[in-house]
Amino acid sequence: MGSTTSPDGGSLYQKRRILIPAVLLLVISIAVASFFIWHHRSLEQIANEAADESQVDIPADATQVTANYDRIRIQGGCSRVSFLLPTPQWRTYVEEYATEHLTPSSYGPTSTCDKIPFDCVDDVRPNGLTGFIAKDEVDDGAKYRYLFVIPDCEPGKTLISWSTFDL
Repeated sequence: MGSTTSPDGGSLYQKRRILIPAVLLLVISIAVASFFIWHHRSLEQIANEAADESQVDIPADATQVTANYDRIRIQGGCSRVSFLLPTPQWRTYVEEYATEHLTPSSYGPTSTCDKIPFDCVDDVRPNGLTGFIAKDEVDDGAKYRYLFVIPDCEPGKTLISWSTFDL
């Protein structure tokens, strides 16, 4: 039978009892640290990534900016950036980016990554608020881009929401 004693006189079993938990603790520590470094991004960073994905800019006078951006992309990844813009400015802003005409809609957005966190979205319905929608392709047809607009979402403010989906 082989010996379970190491050349320096210590038991291999005792060394393994210490070494295996130490290695596991190190691996878990690295995984946890990587998770927090990877996922901790500011709202501004996330919003800028989502805006870049939609190939639009967030105006300097936009308020209440919200965003969702999937960093890990598998087929069907999506991003969304939404904000309020002073109502007199929304048409000029949208015309800068929208390649298709806006279509009036009495229904809320059907294509978005996650719920748009503004109360007025639920008020878009027949006999309620009217929104506007547009859809086009970006990145040479690799992605769909959706625009949803609700004028006067709040007094004097228009909701602008861009969503982009990988094809």
